[in-house]
Amino acid sequence: MQDQETTHSASRSSATSRSCGPGRVSRWRRARHRSVRRGPRRVIEVLNQSLATELVCVLRYRQHHFAATGLSAQPVADEFLEHANEEQQHADLLSARIVQLGGVPDMNPQTLTGRAHSQYVTAHELRSMIEENLVAERIAIAAYTEIITWLGDGDPLPGASSRRSWPPRRSTPRTCSPSSNRAERGPGAGGRPR
Repeated sequence: MQDQETTHSASRSSATSRSCGPGRVSRWRRARHRSVRRGPRRVIEVLNQSLATELVCVLRYRQHHFAATGLSAQPVADEFLEHANEEQQHADLLSARIVQLGGVPDMNPQTLTGRAHSQYVTAHELRSMIEENLVAERIAIAAYTEIITWLGDGDPLPGASSRRSWPPRRSTPRTCSPSSNRAERGPGAGGRPR
């Protein structure tokens, strides 16, 4: 837990200069070097970690939707709700894929934050809400990029997944600065058309 907090704090402090924190995503690199095994059981484990990430994002965006206050808060709160709904769709896609592979989606609330790539952070000011969400999105993009690199063409059930539905497309919140462009979001991380 200490490492997660440290990693998230480091990520938050440099959210505009880096795409993710140093600690959380590096476990994919370590796992890739330890074992190239990409059987259904390992893929299900990885997908359940991604599912935990999406569910944490749903909760964070919803909390920010309801907690956003101030003169300019309503459009931003609406954006948070839209992103919460998108994250829920991602979680649904991940759950369906886990079932296709013969697994069970792990939505245990007691272990959710420990398995997620990003943290759940309660924010009270609009600016900090936006910053927290940007950091979490960048961490998720980096994690998905690592997963795609790790899995490559090694899908344990080729043809069972729809290329349209997996991997979930990440869209950078519209509340971020215009300097966030596709190149910063990484390969395969283009946003959905709105």
